Amino acid sequence: MSLNETGTVEPLQFDAEAPLRRDLAEAERQHGPHHFQLALPAERLAQFLVNNNRLGEAETYHRLALALMTAEHGPNHPNLIAILDQLALVVLANDNVFEAEQMLRQAMKISQAHPAPSVPAMHVLLHHLARVLCATQRNTEAEPILYRALSLAEQQLGLDHPQVAVILASLTRVIHHLGRWNEADLVFRRALDITRTREAVDPAATLLCLNDLAGWLVEDPRLAEAESLYRRMLTMKTASLGPHHPQVAETLLQLALVLQANHAMEEAGDLMLDALLIYLRLLSVNPHNHPHLRPALLNYAQRQRVLRTPQNVIEQQLRELCQQAQLEPQKVEEILDLADGR
Repeated sequence: MSLNETGTVEPLQFDAEAPLRRDLAEAERQHGPHHFQLALPAERLAQFLVNNNRLGEAETYHRLALALMTAEHGPNHPNLIAILDQLALVVLANDNVFEAEQMLRQAMKISQAHPAPSVPAMHVLLHHLARVLCATQRNTEAEPILYRALSLAEQQLGLDHPQVAVILASLTRVIHHLGRWNEADLVFRRALDITRTREAVDPAATLLCLNDLAGWLVEDPRLAEAESLYRRMLTMKTASLGPHHPQVAETLLQLALVLQANHAMEEAGDLMLDALLIYLRLLSVNPHNHPHLRPALLNYAQRQRVLRTPQNVIEQQLRELCQQAQLEPQKVEEILDLADGR
């Protein structure tokens, strides 16, 4: 999972968790549990957990890194900016909007107090703050912040950088929610044009932009255009991550829902099964259920019931998927219970 437009999109590496935990344990053994030398291995472990959608655990290690760095350097050191930014995005994803806003405002205050360019840049912090404000429907407050972020990004990166397009995608949604539909469409077109011509400059930012634009199109609703963007995202992710990555599964499910809304039921069902198989295969290498597995199972089972598929047929379909994923019998029963809402 990439939580911000400056991140990278990389293949999963489940075997990386054990060494990361060993590094943290070794730092604690050498320096004690409260030494700032634990901050870097804690932050690395937190980022790994974020990338694997284990946000509750990630928040714990981000907070540890922040506490250790604050104790060592004080509350206004520029080294805190990146940790505050990452932690804000995690707590926002964990529905703690108020604290996310406070963290981002603190990061911006620190950045403004130091003349050297911060990492992440001010335009990134402003954009993240605007997204927090949008989460609580404070679109009027978010709009000028987004325009400021846009101006800074254009100055630093150029008018047609994919990170500029990411900000434009957020601005599209805000302007639309404020009732200026024609203006929103113009901003949308500019963002989309950038993704078409500058994708290779920053593929991660391009994907984030496309995801935001497609989500807005679904809300509008302009389902044919949304379908096109999700198919493009699916092609990009499959090429860069491989066909069995959970981010591929996420886009498969997004595309399936659009197809279902457009009454393309057969293809939607096939894509849902493809996504479920990806999540189930992860269980053979990672003992943690992916956070999207349960909702994907429930959604598929509910869809089949709406189509009047008998319960025993639904269970048989899921058993066959589990067999393809080579799951142990006990795990198969757990999967069936999840699909049944238990």
